[in-house]
Amino acid sequence: MLPRLILSIFIAFLTFSTNVYAENGQKLPVLEEIQASLEELPKSIENNDSIQKILDKLKTIQGGAQQIISTKTQELADIDAKLSNLADAPKPDESQGPITPEARDIEAQRSALQKERERIDANIKLAKLLISEGDQRSLKLMAESRAKFQAELFERVKSPLKFSFWEGFSRSWSSDFPRVQKFTDSVFAVFMKALEPENKNFFYAGIFLSLITAFVLNRLLQNLIRLIAMEKIPTGRARRSLVALGIILNNVIITGLSTYFLYAGLNWNGIVSPDLQAYLVSVIYTIIFASLITGLGNALFSVRHESWRLPPLSNALVNALKPYPWLIATLIVVHQAIIISSSKVGISLGTEVGLRVISNLSMVVLGFLILGKIARHYRITPLDNQDVTSQVPATVWPVVLRVLCWIIVIGTLVFTLVGLVALGSFLITQLLWGVIILSTFYILFKLSEDLFQASIAAQGLIGKRLVEQYEITPNFLNQLSTILSGITKLLLFYALVMILLVPFGNSLTGLFNRDGKLDEFLQTWQNFITPGMLLSAIMIILGGAIIGRLLKNWLVSKYFPNTNIDSGVRLSIVTVLGYIVAIITVSLMLSTLGISLEKLTWIASALSVGIGFGLQAIVQNFISGLIMLIERPVKVGDWVVIGTQEGDIRRINVRATEIQLGDRSTLIVPNSEFITKSVRNMTLSKSEGRVQIRLPLPLSVNPAQVRDIILSIFENNEDVLEDQGLEPYIRLDGIEGGNLIMIATCFVISPRLAGRIKSELLFEIINKLHQENILLSMPLQVEQINHTPGNVN
Repeated sequence: MLPRLILSIFIAFLTFSTNVYAENGQKLPVLEEIQASLEELPKSIENNDSIQKILDKLKTIQGGAQQIISTKTQELADIDAKLSNLADAPKPDESQGPITPEARDIEAQRSALQKERERIDANIKLAKLLISEGDQRSLKLMAESRAKFQAELFERVKSPLKFSFWEGFSRSWSSDFPRVQKFTDSVFAVFMKALEPENKNFFYAGIFLSLITAFVLNRLLQNLIRLIAMEKIPTGRARRSLVALGIILNNVIITGLSTYFLYAGLNWNGIVSPDLQAYLVSVIYTIIFASLITGLGNALFSVRHESWRLPPLSNALVNALKPYPWLIATLIVVHQAIIISSSKVGISLGTEVGLRVISNLSMVVLGFLILGKIARHYRITPLDNQDVTSQVPATVWPVVLRVLCWIIVIGTLVFTLVGLVALGSFLITQLLWGVIILSTFYILFKLSEDLFQASIAAQGLIGKRLVEQYEITPNFLNQLSTILSGITKLLLFYALVMILLVPFGNSLTGLFNRDGKLDEFLQTWQNFITPGMLLSAIMIILGGAIIGRLLKNWLVSKYFPNTNIDSGVRLSIVTVLGYIVAIITVSLMLSTLGISLEKLTWIASALSVGIGFGLQAIVQNFISGLIMLIERPVKVGDWVVIGTQEGDIRRINVRATEIQLGDRSTLIVPNSEFITKSVRNMTLSKSEGRVQIRLPLPLSVNPAQVRDIILSIFENNEDVLEDQGLEPYIRLDGIEGGNLIMIATCFVISPRLAGRIKSELLFEIINKLHQENILLSMPLQVEQINHTPGNVN
């Protein structure tokens, strides 16, 4: 009895003593102190400089909790051993007699050990909870630091050119490596579990279907797309654009099916955890997006079928750029996988920055290689005496885009090396995003134009039947096709702008609304014009200029050729459209800058004084130009006589009108001259010209004979019109000075031809009259006699 009591007291003393001291004699941390320290730490960070200190404190707290767990686990094992050494409590047994009661000291000892075991187990659970909370707090803080680093584009870190940067990256990677290894082990464990007997058949089936889809089905669909294009789609540009779209969709769909089959076979029995499922789905989406890049490369380059290539690229340039879509896709997959894994694993900011530097430099090297190949091609091609017309860009836009790409790539390299890693990463990723989106919409723009041209236009599949069965005019169908194509392009352009602005938020000002250092530096301008407002205003001006130019080019090159509108009306429409776009652009720019019409009242007051004095003539000419474009008293192409000058109107500008004179010189006339003074428009109401020949004949000549001669000459001349109401006619105007005055009148197609045709007709008439021995009277120069005495013209 006494030994058991002594043993119970000794165990209790040993239990309480081990709660305070560790096996090495050091005092153990107290759970209450650890919990209080954890609660004192901030749950969010103000700047990235304090993140490392907080993480170090969390690591210390977790280390103390882990030490408690180790000690308490050993104590729990000792107590379990002691409990197992005690005799089991008596249990009822029907086959035996009454139960012998257990000794009280053993029962008390067992009860004390059981209570102590429960207390130690609760401490272990609390310590594990503190460690788990510390892990979650660390992951949250590191996620905040990474998000803050990405949001603050102008946040500067140590330069990658310094050794200390890579030393810090090495330390961060060493601390993050256990988490990375733990995550990779969990992924590897899923694949090993998929190879177990109950799962491997489904996993192998998924791999088999994925390979069949990627290689066999992909090849079959590609051949089917080309076969349908050759047999069902008429020859033309629509065939090329539809095939290009089919190649892209086929590549994306095949990649999506392949990855789906592989994932479905892996997780057929639900062996993947929900968190890992979200990670794998994100990786699958990244691979599908990369397949869009490779599909764009196949569609735009069209290596095997040069005649189906949409952009005007030479074979040499295509062969030089052929492997780069795959390299870009691979780099994007690796880059995005690192970002996704970083969020999943919870790596520190130092590791995040180091990986971003490596990614930026890799993309910069790839950009230099691509741009260098393009520049080398356009520099060497003219020296080879090749057909440069199809290789050199016809417009300035490709050159501008290449220059912009060079600037962004070089800027990314410079910003990364000086420590602005987030800004460099932002620039290079936006460059890749912009190139991918522009390439996609290039094919969609071509498709929208070619599809309506091949279907609704007069020569399209539907258009031919409409012309034959319903007698619809070809011009109407061509106009309808052009308008529908223009509306579709406008919608596509709107979608293009919205997609390009996705990384900036809802507007361009989102770039400067990320609490970056530049906004902090320029806070003094917050009551005036912020950098975001200025950038938005510049982009609105550029966008207005581009939209105005595109609309004008579309009208001139696409819509007007399918109409019967004369050139003067066309130019008036284009000019008025330019004014409207300019007014809308200026209004939007002022609205973006926060300048309302009320704020412009003082400017209008100041301008009113200037208009009253110095700007009156300019405003008068401007208003006169608008009146000319609306009322159209004169239009481009009209032959006008103003004062002593006459010529053709070539252009109506805002302030003045250009008139081309007979000697090919240009006369600049203010617009107010056409509104306030008399102007003779030779072609306003009619386009025909009149030729009038006045012949003096002797009284002895038979007028009927002369009339028949002149009429026969008129009939034999191809320039003389004989339409209804425009027939030539000859009349006797009277007798003057003893001579018959005969006037012959005919009409020609244009008043500009009247002088030349009159001269030709006079030669023929005089020659014919000489052959018939009919002589004209001597005073041929007499045209009019005024009956006023003493005044003879």
